Amino acid sequence: MVGLSTATPNVLVRNIQPIAQPDQDAPDAIGEAMLDIEIVAAVCPKATIVALFSPWSESGWIANVDAIVSDPAAPSVVSISYGLAEGSDIWTQAAIDSINDALKGLANAGITVCVSSGDDGSDDQVPDGMAHLDFPAGSPYVLSVGGTALQKATGDEVLWFDGDGLRRDGGGSGGGGVSASNPRPSWQNISISSVNSGSIDGRIVPDVAANAAGSTGYLLFAPDSSDPSTSVAQISGGTSAATPLWASLIARLQQAGKSVGFLPPKLYQPSPTTGGQPVGAVAFNDIVIGDNATGTAPGYQATLGFDAVTGWGTPNGKALLANLP
Repeated sequence: MVGLSTATPNVLVRNIQPIAQPDQDAPDAIGEAMLDIEIVAAVCPKATIVALFSPWSESGWIANVDAIVSDPAAPSVVSISYGLAEGSDIWTQAAIDSINDALKGLANAGITVCVSSGDDGSDDQVPDGMAHLDFPAGSPYVLSVGGTALQKATGDEVLWFDGDGLRRDGGGSGGGGVSASNPRPSWQNISISSVNSGSIDGRIVPDVAANAAGSTGYLLFAPDSSDPSTSVAQISGGTSAATPLWASLIARLQQAGKSVGFLPPKLYQPSPTTGGQPVGAVAFNDIVIGDNATGTAPGYQATLGFDAVTGWGTPNGKALLANLP
C-alpha cells in the first residue's frame, strides 16, 4: 500500500509482567510500541522482533531487562524508547543502580542497548529551572540516541527543536546533557561540564543522533484516537523514532559481517582505519546548529565535533561499516 517490501518480520510478543487492561488499550501506548516495531520492520524486514511488556515501575523495568539477559535466543541489539528524568517518579538512585546492574549484564555480553535521550530538551519535563537528563539514556551501559531535524529546503541537518521545545506546549526537542546520577565512564574521554552549578561531571548524553522531527518524520500505522479498533496512517517522530532506527542500523551492520558488540566505547576510540581519530569523528555527519535549552532551564549547544545534544552526530552507515574495528 505504501510501496515497501512485501517481506514481513516475525514479531513475537512477550508479557513479562501483567499489564492492566486500560494500559493495554491506551492508544498512545499502542502507538509508541507500533512506532518501534514498524521502523525496525521497514529497515530490517526479515528480522525477528521480540517485544517485551511490563508495567511502568522499577520492578517492571528490572523484569524486562532481566528477561533480555536470560533470553536463550540472545538478541543482537535492543531498542528502548521510554525514559524519565533522573530523580523523578521511579528513578531513585537505588532504582537507577538496579537498572544499571541489569544493563551492565547486556553490555558485558556484547549487546548494545539503544535508548532514547528524551523529547523535551534540557527541561526534560521537570520545570524547576535546572537542566535534567533522561534515564536510562544516562546509563553508562547503553547507546544514548538524540534527535535531529532535516531542513528540506537546504539539505542541512540541525538539532531537533520544534516550537518552544516542550511537548507539553505542543513542541519537542532532543534531550541531552550531563548526568547527575551516573559517573562518566572511562571510555567517554570528552570534556563537557554540567550547566548545573555544583553537579558532577557525569555521563554525557547522547552518544549519537538521528532524525526525530515530526516535520520530516516516519510513516506510522497506529490506532485511530477516535476509534482505536481501526488504524490510520500518520507521521511520527521524536527520539523514540531515532532509537529503533539506530538499533536497525546496528542489526544491518551485524548482517554485513561486522561484530559490533557493545558499541559506545568504540565510537570514542580510534580504529586501525581512522588515522588516529575516534571512529565517531570520521563515520558521522557532524551537527553544529542548535541548542536544547527549554523552559527556564539552561541547555547545551551543538558544536564542531562531539557535543551534548547530538553526540557524534548522525551516522554514515558505509563509513561505520568500513571503520568500526
